[in-house]
Parts: sequence; C-alpha cells; structure tokens
Amino acid sequence: MANDGCIEQAAFLEKAEEYFKEANKRGIAVRLTMKRFIQPDLVEGNPEFNTSELPKFDISKESGITVDDTISQVTYDVLVRISYGVKAHKTKCSTIVKVENFDKFWQDYCSMAKSNMNGLVKKKKKKGGKAVIKNKAKKAKK
Repeated sequence: MANDGCIEQAAFLEKAEEYFKEANKRGIAVRLTMKRFIQPDLVEGNPEFNTSELPKFDISKESGITVDDTISQVTYDVLVRISYGVKAHKTKCSTIVKVENFDKFWQDYCSMAKSNMNGLVKKKKKKGGKAVIKNKAKKAKK
C-alpha cells in the first residue's frame, strides 16, 4: 500500500489527476472522502471525543440536540483523502483544507475531476416499462 501522506493542496490536486489517469487506464474506481479534521490533543483530550460528558460538541443527528447558542461554534478544517486500487495495491494521499479556502479548492477539484472522467460508460436503458413486464408475464402463463 502506497501512502503519500498529507500534502499541500496544489500537490494533492496534481496527485489526484495522476490517480484519475491511472484509474482510467486500469478501469478501477477512485474514491474521495472528506471529514472534519480534529487535531488530537493527547494530554488533555478533545471535547469532541467525549460526547457523554460534553454533548454540546456532538452536533450529529443521532445526538438529538437542537441547535442553539450553547452549542460549540468551533470551525474545523476539512480532511480530504483520495485513493484508488484495492488492498495491497491501494494508493492514497490526503490534504487538509482550511475552511476559508474550501470553496476555491472544491472548484479546482471539480474542474480537474470533470476533465479526467473520460472513462465513464453510459448505462443502457431498459426498453419499455410496466407494459413489457405484463406482456412477459402473460406469455409465461401460456
């Protein structure tokens, strides 16, 4: 497994372009994942990970907490990962995007992805609808 680690945004976009080109050649999937980046504090711990005692940091739907002024207003950076391949042959890299720069990064990523998605195949549409299914059922009964 090749891991290029956490790199700068410009280098990440260049790597992503390489990944798309290689995946198009080999006919494999490219996966992009994003999540909020929480810098781990090993000494005092992070309040985001202690949701039983500090539920105001858990803003997920499962928490059942309504949004109000007492909820943490901390903004988080975004961790973006990209990978292609499977198991031992997986290649991946990641970057951390600041909230202020995310819109520009996303526009750059989308334009790069659109220009490199030339290996997509259109799905074939099935002919007919319910009428065809009913006719087949009638023929099968005879």
